[in-house]
Amino acid sequence: QEIRAIIKEIQGGIGRANNEMEQAIYAVGEQETAVDATSQAFSEISTAIEALVDKINDVARTAMALSKNAEDVRTGIEQVAVISQESAAATEEVAASTEEQTASSEEISAAASQLAKLASELQQQVNIFKV
Repeated sequence: QEIRAIIKEIQGGIGRANNEMEQAIYAVGEQETAVDATSQAFSEISTAIEALVDKINDVARTAMALSKNAEDVRTGIEQVAVISQESAAATEEVAASTEEQTASSEEISAAASQLAKLASELQQQVNIFKV
């Protein structure tokens, strides 16, 4: 009888051990599924990060190109400003030269008038001797 009790106790222990092993196997399966899902999530995150890095690099390249274009525009504006200043200086020189030519023309006109007056007076003097 004692042996039967020991056998029953052993059988009960085996049943419990069996039950616990099944629960452990189920838990391992659940953990394996969770690990697979986590691995898949990390893989998707890694792919998303790589795509994001590519986009950031594209934005950086575009920003550098825009910066270069802005520098080119600034240089162009500076060149236009220099040309404008040179053109303004040349215009001032032309205006001054025109003023000088106008003054010279007025002097020549006054001298021509004076010569015409002298010629008229001379003609009158010559006419006196002709009579």
